[in-house]
Formats: sequence, C-alpha cells, structure tokens
Amino acid sequence: MFWTLPPRCQATPSSDEGEGDTAWDVAYVLFLNPEPHRTGTSGEQLVSCLVEHFGPGDKRPTPVHCELLVTGARAFFATYIGSTGARWYGNASDSTAYYLTQNGARWRAVPAPVRSASVQTAADRCDGAPYSMIKYLTSLRFARALARLWPDFPRSPAHCAVLTARVLKLAGCVLRWSSAWYAPGSLYNELVEAMPPPSGAST
Repeated sequence: MFWTLPPRCQATPSSDEGEGDTAWDVAYVLFLNPEPHRTGTSGEQLVSCLVEHFGPGDKRPTPVHCELLVTGARAFFATYIGSTGARWYGNASDSTAYYLTQNGARWRAVPAPVRSASVQTAADRCDGAPYSMIKYLTSLRFARALARLWPDFPRSPAHCAVLTARVLKLAGCVLRWSSAWYAPGSLYNELVEAMPPPSGAST
C-alpha cells in the first residue's frame, strides 16, 4: 500500500481538546488501482473499464474504487456493486484477505483533510445508502455538468466515489464539485493536489 504525507488539517478542534492539541487521529481515503488483468463479474469489469478510460486520465493508473479507513475505529466504510448498501467493514479474516492478501499492492492511501472523528460521524449518517451504478454517468467527463442535478442527502444512492465525497463533505472537507461529479480518479487528483508539499520541499 502506498501512503502519502498527512495534509495540514483545516478542521477546528472540539471544545474537549486542548487549544494546542493537533495530534488528531487520521482518517484515510483508500484508492484501488486497476488489476493488470481484469477479473470479476461482467458488470464489475464494465464499470472498471469506464472509470479507467473515461475518468480524469491525468494520473495513471487511474483508480477504479475508493473507500474510507478510520484508524481509531480500525474499520473501513465502503459500498460495492451487489452490496445491500454503504456500511462499515471490520477487521474480520475475510477483510484482511481482501485488503492485504489479495489487493495489498494495489491500494493508495491519502489522508483525509478532516478529523477522523468527524469522518466517522459523517459515515454513520450515510450508513445504508443504496449502491448506484447509474451515477457513474455523471462521473464521466462528458456528463459532469449534470452531476449537480442528483440529490445528495446522506442516504441518497451512490457509487464508491460519490459516497466517499459525500462523507468528506459532511465531515467538513471543502471539495470543488458536487458529490456525483466524482469518479475515484478525479477525487484522488483533487485530494492529492490540495495537499501541502512535504516539509522542506522547494516551492
């Protein structure tokens, strides 16, 4: 798994924390790179192909899936094709096999620019949001102008990037576009571009 440096968090400490306390738990947005040789159902392969080739395209390989990791809770918040909806996934043996054994080298992790407690609270509000494949249409370049027409309530239908963007917004992260505008790759690009350079790096 590839990890980037934490960004400067723009959130405001809650009243129960010391004024100088900035050592907050970190939530990560995880991005999954495409498989060299596609496997899975025909629907999964179709979505991966669309996202990879008609997504943002300026950073290769283009991620084909994203979700959230809350380190304090040691849990993943995600939605998948064929699932009953967005939910928390724990550290059971099947999760370990999926995240580490099967796909460990394909993940990229970007620190969320908001507190992990805020991410967890926002994800709880979105728990149960139905999966929506149709919303990939407005995540593609030629239809993004229509993305703002989709409802964006906590439990409105969503694919992985829409759900992740929605949770980040509810947690206080300022994103440029409506949640339904994002594909995994475009969300990755925006989060990485917003990160400050490493300490000591030239500007």
